Amino acid sequence: MRSSEPLLRWIWCAALVLAYANSALAQVPAGSTRVPATTQPRVSLPVQLEPRVTSAAPAAPKVLIGGQTVSVRLNGSQLGQVVGVQVADSTGNQQFNVEASIVEGSRSDNALPLMLFAKRNARPGRYRLRLMLAPDPNERQIRPPGSGPLGTVLRSLELPESAVAITVEAMDTRIVSITPSHLPYSIKVQPHLAVVDVPGTELVSVTNAMGTDADYCRFKPDPSVPPLNPSFRGGVWNATWTGPHKLEVVMQPGDFERDGQCRMQLTIRTKNNLGEEFYSLTQKFVVTLAQPPAPTPLPVTSTWELRNYLHLPSDFTIGVCSGNSVGFHGSVPVGIVNVNGKLGFRARSGPIGTECHWRIATYRLRPGWTLHMDFRVRRLGDKCRTTDGSTPQFDFSALRSATILNDGEYVLRKNLNEDGDALKLVGLRCDATASNDHEILVEMVSARVISGTPPPSNCTWRCAFQ
Repeated sequence: MRSSEPLLRWIWCAALVLAYANSALAQVPAGSTRVPATTQPRVSLPVQLEPRVTSAAPAAPKVLIGGQTVSVRLNGSQLGQVVGVQVADSTGNQQFNVEASIVEGSRSDNALPLMLFAKRNARPGRYRLRLMLAPDPNERQIRPPGSGPLGTVLRSLELPESAVAITVEAMDTRIVSITPSHLPYSIKVQPHLAVVDVPGTELVSVTNAMGTDADYCRFKPDPSVPPLNPSFRGGVWNATWTGPHKLEVVMQPGDFERDGQCRMQLTIRTKNNLGEEFYSLTQKFVVTLAQPPAPTPLPVTSTWELRNYLHLPSDFTIGVCSGNSVGFHGSVPVGIVNVNGKLGFRARSGPIGTECHWRIATYRLRPGWTLHMDFRVRRLGDKCRTTDGSTPQFDFSALRSATILNDGEYVLRKNLNEDGDALKLVGLRCDATASNDHEILVEMVSARVISGTPPPSNCTWRCAFQ
């Protein structure tokens, strides 16, 4: 009985399987040969096209550190996706001191106008552009480790240098010209210097850098013409912008101390629109200093008229030194006399002898002018001579010329003594004789005035005096 139990169980399971199969076949329509399928509706997925840059104008823009913004136009397609632009080096590092911004009002899907600007701390070099794009909604965004859960992760598109290559350069601030081009030596001038490649837009200060090297120009400014601004130093009178990054620097009136060639150099401090300060030292500019033209002397038409501009006090007298010397040889004018329109100093002999001294000076000569005088000594007889009054053997007959520079300054060739603010120009001595028959006469035969700077065309010798 027990041996038949397994057989019965097998028969029972087989019957159940056959029953389930018959039930499924009963649900299939008669004559059907395939299994029915479920049809899904069709769905169109959006396709995100990448921006494409076909050209750039200019293709190789140059951006100057501290200079003006530079315009660049990218041409292509799908450029409306660009939401930002960065400047990067060849290794992909973003350059934060070189800015690139989109001109939103002028952009389109086929054109992307940009403005490039280099800050003070930008590094000179060659760079490329990186376009920042909005995220693709069909792609899963993977955030970098440590980034916040909010915000949008932008995509980027690196533009090769073949599309657009940016060059960042530092400005080479330099003096390009000076007016007048050949400066006279030791004559007052007011030089104008043209300076280019000056960074920034606001001028802070300009200084003439007069170094200690021997090749620097030694410029002496006129203190009576002060700078227009305290920030102008070293003889700089004024400085103004003449164009983008161009300056005209005007020096104070003054003169250069040497001839030949020397070098000028400026220190310029400026600011840009961000308030960043720039300190620029120009290259040394070679200045050619010409010898001054020979001064043109203005002749004194009458040395007798010149006496009105001179100071001729009598210093020491024995005998008759003014008026007339009266004797057996007649009445002869002595002292300061008019000799045919020439200023003369005359002494005659007499019973007690004669000695007359005069000093000559002027307090009316203008600064920068010199007075040159030429003298001649004539004698009648052998009892009279010229002397300085202190050295008997002194022979004043060697006197030929004398020069007065200006008040208190005198340069004399020889045989003249300086005493304070006047000169003992004439010392005449005659021995005692029975009559007035011996004579000594010193004449100012000619005189001329010379100015250190060219005088006005209508000037006469009287322009030298005040």
